[in-house]
Amino acid sequence: MFKGVEISRATKTKGIAVTYRAGPNKYDTCPNTCKLKPVGEAGTNKIDREYEKAIRDNVPRSGYSWLYTHFPPSKWSYIYKKGKAVFNFSADNLRQVKGSLKKNAPTVLVVGSNFWSRSSNSKRHYFEGVGLGVRCPAEYNKKLNCNNCGSGRPLCARPERTYFILFTDHSAKKDFSCYAGQKRVNLHWSRLASFAGLKSVFSSDAVQLKNFVRSLPPRSLLRHHVAGDIGR
Repeated sequence: MFKGVEISRATKTKGIAVTYRAGPNKYDTCPNTCKLKPVGEAGTNKIDREYEKAIRDNVPRSGYSWLYTHFPPSKWSYIYKKGKAVFNFSADNLRQVKGSLKKNAPTVLVVGSNFWSRSSNSKRHYFEGVGLGVRCPAEYNKKLNCNNCGSGRPLCARPERTYFILFTDHSAKKDFSCYAGQKRVNLHWSRLASFAGLKSVFSSDAVQLKNFVRSLPPRSLLRHHVAGDIGR
């Protein structure tokens, strides 16, 4: 089940377009290997190729679109092509970051809530043998969010970058867990999942996505999957 929001009101994505995706179970579109899923929640092992292609090919005119996925780059149809949506691999650890960067795949990593208090630099950190991690600017500059990050071209929408993005864990639990399964995002995601059983009366997620992107004004910024992933 797919949902698009033309103008987000959330703090981090305020002013840009966002999407959500869910199956009858919220985590149905997420890879089964995702370590952020709650214990007992099943995901999928296969990418929805029709949907992946729809995301790749449908980008707001003169704008940018990007997403984060826990499916590894080895399972993507390709890493990146000019003018297409940017896929960011959400790595679980530095070993995965290193492997992803070797494939020239845009990569992000979540670090612990106390990471920056132990770092000599609050904006970036070099990991020996891996590379440079750059902190999401919205975390330390309250005047920034996805809408004005990178002067209109968000860091996460830059496939040519030579660094990986660091996000600080902001889950409500002690251990890393899926933020989408908590608080207000969880309410939206759960509501979307409740409609998934009626999917036969709706167009496919790929078709809904295409129609949504085409409805956006030129130069729009689009962040896919506030919750959900590209699984089948």
